[in-house]
Amino acid sequence: MIHAEIDRRRDGDEGDDLLGALLRARDDDDLPLPRSVVRDQVMSMIAGARTTTANGLAWVFERVVRHPEVLRRVTGESELGEGDAYASAVTYEALRVRPPVAFFGRVVRRPFELGGRLLSPGTTIIVHLRTLHHDPALYPGAATFRPERWLDGRPAGYGWMPFGGGAHTCLGDRLAMVQMRTFLQVFTRELALSPAWPGDEPVRWKAVSNSPGAGCRVIARPR
Repeated sequence: MIHAEIDRRRDGDEGDDLLGALLRARDDDDLPLPRSVVRDQVMSMIAGARTTTANGLAWVFERVVRHPEVLRRVTGESELGEGDAYASAVTYEALRVRPPVAFFGRVVRRPFELGGRLLSPGTTIIVHLRTLHHDPALYPGAATFRPERWLDGRPAGYGWMPFGGGAHTCLGDRLAMVQMRTFLQVFTRELALSPAWPGDEPVRWKAVSNSPGAGCRVIARPR
């Protein structure tokens, strides 16, 4: 279906959406991207971005409903229309304590020193995000869910990396953040939320994703 849509658009209007942008893109030789490359990029957006954003949003709700003071504050912000500073902080903190991606890797391109060891080209470096995000040197009280730590601004540097880091940071990070905090504000404004049971949901690891082990069971009642 994607191949057919690519061919249809190349014979007519390319469109002003993601697919259109990919069709207008050119490589280093000023040639259009091959159909297989365009297809892979579209599939990455459909499959990858949807799954990770959904997992991230599930963890946002799983954490919020187990912290009544956080739920009250984000609900009040949403009801009063006071912007989204606290909703953003809640989202940052949820992605810190429960990053939806378990790890990511980088391959050394040239000799690189890390932790006193010289790594040779071809060496794979794996970054385990939950370990990084719970480093007490970076986050005092790292095990505590405390959105207030982010009220002074967006995380910077390499201590917060749910979307990766460096030149290969996820292209959809800003869109994912907008989606998560928007859903959080709408749901807390329209629904009274509570956990299905008081204990934390376990982390279920599958492929490269971390998701709530019980499926993020939340009780929602009309307000």
